[in-house]
Amino acid sequence: MEKTFKQIITSLSGFCSEHLQIQGFDWGNASQLNTKDSQYPMVFLVPAVSTNDGHMYNMNFEMIVLDLLEEDLANKLDAMNDTLLIGNDVVANYWDNDEDYGYVLDEEGIIVSPFIGSHDAFTIGWVFDISLQIENRLNSCSTPKI
Repeated sequence: MEKTFKQIITSLSGFCSEHLQIQGFDWGNASQLNTKDSQYPMVFLVPAVSTNDGHMYNMNFEMIVLDLLEEDLANKLDAMNDTLLIGNDVVANYWDNDEDYGYVLDEEGIIVSPFIGSHDAFTIGWVFDISLQIENRLNSCSTPKI
């Protein structure tokens, strides 16, 4: 079953809105991440370079899971721990339920990188490099007609 980019974003947004810890979700370029007007912890999805072999898309994303860092750094350990666990929840949901979504999370070697202050001085969390394998038939039938 083919899935669209919109369905992927909508699915992840729905999962995040139902997650008890996640307070916000958005997507776009990393430069569009608005840390001042967001609720935390949040998930921000950045589409990355992907491949299409005519049968499958390998859609790549950076999934940024972030929280606010207190000025005195008192919550540094808790925020790092919580954002890692939240990211793992998202990955586990798609890992275990690929039949429900119509695409497969590439389970081989998900790279997880920590950051402190990368998006502004008071954010902290993890970036999960994920890849979804999505069926693609390369036909014009799914092109909207005018």
